[in-house]
Amino acid sequence: MRKRYNILWCCAVFIVCTTVLFSANDIKAPHFALCDLDGNYVTLSDLLKKNNIIIAFWASYCNPCKVELPQLAALEERYNQSKQIKLIIINIDTEGKEKALPVLQELSIGALCLLDPYQIVVKKYNPDLTIPATFLVTKKGIIIFKAIGESTENIRNLELEILKL
Repeated sequence: MRKRYNILWCCAVFIVCTTVLFSANDIKAPHFALCDLDGNYVTLSDLLKKNNIIIAFWASYCNPCKVELPQLAALEERYNQSKQIKLIIINIDTEGKEKALPVLQELSIGALCLLDPYQIVVKKYNPDLTIPATFLVTKKGIIIFKAIGESTENIRNLELEILKL
């Protein structure tokens, strides 16, 4: 009887531990190394050393992206100091800088823009390639918020998550 009790106890502990370890809230952000508009490599781990980051995947042909980017830039400006927020925008146009730069200039977006012309990184975060796609990643590399596709609630919901940091 005692042996059966010990086996049941071990199973219960295992279930509790794996539930805690693999919680849906602890989704690790996939690592990346991409070039910025000047050709410099930027890695996720470098970005997370100092800041929580908003990662926004976008393309020049995406009108909802063009609406969302200035709103994300405003969030970065609002919470950069108090919540250590940094906006990273990742362009997925296959033409890269040629397509991204005119849009950024038109929208006056000064956020760090990385290029993913082969769409390798975006597929790690969002295999369906639906854009805009926005993620809030903590300094520990955990995704605590994601918004895929166009919605008027995305920015408000993102801001609520930022306030929880």
